[in-house]
Amino acid sequence: MDQADEPTSAQRPSSAPPPRPGHRHALLVIHSPTGETLGQRLEVNGSVVLGRHGGGPTDACDDRTLSRAHARLVADESGLVAHDLGSANGTFVNGERIDRSISAALCPGDVLELGELALLVDPAAAPAEATPRKGLIVRSAATAAHLEALDRAAAGQQHVFVYGPAGAGKTAAALELHRASQRQRRGAPVFAYCDRPGELAGLLAELVAGEGRFNEASTLVLESLDSTAPDELQRLPAVCGLSRERGVRVVMCSRTSPIDLVTEHEGLSRVVAGAFALEVPGLEARREEIPWLVRHFFEPFGASAPDLPRAFVSELVRGAPAAVDPASFEQSLLAHAMGRADFPGEIRGLYTQLDAGVGLVAVGQELRDSRRAAADEAESMPPRRAVLVARDGTFVQAGRERAHLRGRRALRSALERLVANAETTPWESVPVQELFDLGWSTPSPDPVAAASRVYLALATLRRVGLAGHVERTAAGYRLMHSRELRVVDGAASEPPAAG
Repeated sequence: MDQADEPTSAQRPSSAPPPRPGHRHALLVIHSPTGETLGQRLEVNGSVVLGRHGGGPTDACDDRTLSRAHARLVADESGLVAHDLGSANGTFVNGERIDRSISAALCPGDVLELGELALLVDPAAAPAEATPRKGLIVRSAATAAHLEALDRAAAGQQHVFVYGPAGAGKTAAALELHRASQRQRRGAPVFAYCDRPGELAGLLAELVAGEGRFNEASTLVLESLDSTAPDELQRLPAVCGLSRERGVRVVMCSRTSPIDLVTEHEGLSRVVAGAFALEVPGLEARREEIPWLVRHFFEPFGASAPDLPRAFVSELVRGAPAAVDPASFEQSLLAHAMGRADFPGEIRGLYTQLDAGVGLVAVGQELRDSRRAAADEAESMPPRRAVLVARDGTFVQAGRERAHLRGRRALRSALERLVANAETTPWESVPVQELFDLGWSTPSPDPVAAASRVYLALATLRRVGLAGHVERTAAGYRLMHSRELRVVDGAASEPPAAG
C-alpha cells in the first residue's frame, strides 16, 4: 500500500476534539474533471473525508490525482478547518499548499484545491431553485437576490430604474423584465440610446402623437441615461409621464445610482423617486459564477475550446494574478487576455477578453504586450471624434480620415450588416456565423476558426474608427450608437472625383 495514498495514524490529525453537531458549512464545486460534479454543494456538518474513497463530490470523480483519503474537513464552533491526510499531490488553500501537520482555517471566499477539484467556501445557504432563465447564469446569492427583486418589479406597474457597473448586464435585466411582465406577448421592447442627440425629443414627439411603435403593453428601454446631455434629460419627466398614460413601462438604464443621478440633475427627483430601483450586481459580487460564464461563453466552440486548468479557474474566481504555464500556449494567452493582475470589466469584459483569446489561439498569433499596445492606441486616439459610417459599408470616416472598404469584402459586408441591424433591431446582435457567411465564400469546418476570422475583421473596423462602437455579446456582434456615430448614405457621402 502506498504510504502517500493511505496516510499513517501519525500523519492524521487525531488530536482534534470531535466537532459539536449543528455547525454547518458549505462548499461549491467550481472546477471538476466531470461536468456532473461541477456546481454541486458539499455540506459539512461535523467531519467529512475527501478522496477517491471519500464522500461528497469526490465519489463521482475518476481523478487519479486524488489520494484514497486526501483531506478532511471539520466544522465546529471555531469555523471550518481543512487537514491534509498525507496526500501524494497535496491540498491547497488559495494556491498555497497546507502542511500535513497543521490545520488550515477556511474563510468565506477561500478556494480549496485537491486533485482536479476546486471548491469555493460558501457558508451561505444555497440559492432557492428558480425557474431556468434563458441566457442568465444563476449560481450566486447576489444574482438570486437580484432576480427576486426583478420579479417583484415585473409584477408591478412602476417604471424601473436599472443601475450597475458598465457591462454587468443592465440590458439583460431589461429584457428579463419585459419577459417576466408578460409584455413580450405584444411585441419586442423598444430600445432608445439616450446619448444620441435628439433621441428623447423624438420619443416625446412619438408619444404625443400617440402613434408608432408603442401600445399599452410596450416596454421602452432608455439606455445610457447617465451619458445623456443635460438639455436632453429635461425631457425625461415628460417621456415617463406620457408613457404611464399610454400604459408603456419605462426601464431606465444607468451606470450611476438613482441618488447620484438626482444629485446631478435635481429636476429628475420625481421621476426617479417613483421608479422601482433595481441594482445589477457587479461580477466582483458573483465571482463563483465565473466558471459557468466561461463554460457558457465557450459552449459554441465545442471540443475546440481551450481547456482551463483547475489552478487557472481558481485564480479567476479569487481575483488573484494568473500564474502562467509557459508550456501551455492557450493558458498563457488567456492569462494575458484577462490582464493577469487586473479583474476584467464585468461580464461583458470577461466575454470580450476570452473571445479575443480564443480568436488569437485559433489563428496562431501571440498576444504579447497586448494590454500596453491597446492602452497606447487609446491614448493616441483623439477623444470624442465624429465617426461617419456608410450605410452600404463602403467606408468609415473618423475625423478627417476615411478608410475605404469597397475592395474588402469581409469588412464591407460585416459593416453593412451591422449598420442594418443597428437601424432596425439595435438590441439584438448579428450571429458570428452569419457575419462569416457574408464575408467568406468558402465554409469553415471549424467554428473557432470562423469566429477568429470574424473577430480579426471587426478588430480592423475598430482600428479604422469604430473602437467603442462595435460590441461583442453572447449572441454575436452589434453596432452601438453614440453621439459621435452617424450613419450616412455611401454614394451621397463620397468625395467628388478629381478633375
